[in-house]
Amino acid sequence: MLIGLLYYRPVSAYFHTRAVVAQRAAEVEHLRAQRDSLRAGFERVSQELTLAREARQLSLVRPGERLYVVTGVQRWRNAHPGTR
Repeated sequence: MLIGLLYYRPVSAYFHTRAVVAQRAAEVEHLRAQRDSLRAGFERVSQELTLAREARQLSLVRPGERLYVVTGVQRWRNAHPGTR
């Protein structure tokens, strides 16, 4: 009986620690899956932004938008040197 009482705390601590480790491992897996999902979303959005930026450089516009061409910018900058 005395031996059983002496082993009670270490055994209960072991099982408690094992449960906590399993819980933390599940949490880590969940966070890894969330990280991978966020990375995939970021890559998709960054590709879309890059594509849109390149399209703008080619003077392409989306349906419903108007294209405005601004000329004489360098001439204006030369006339107003303190403003940028």
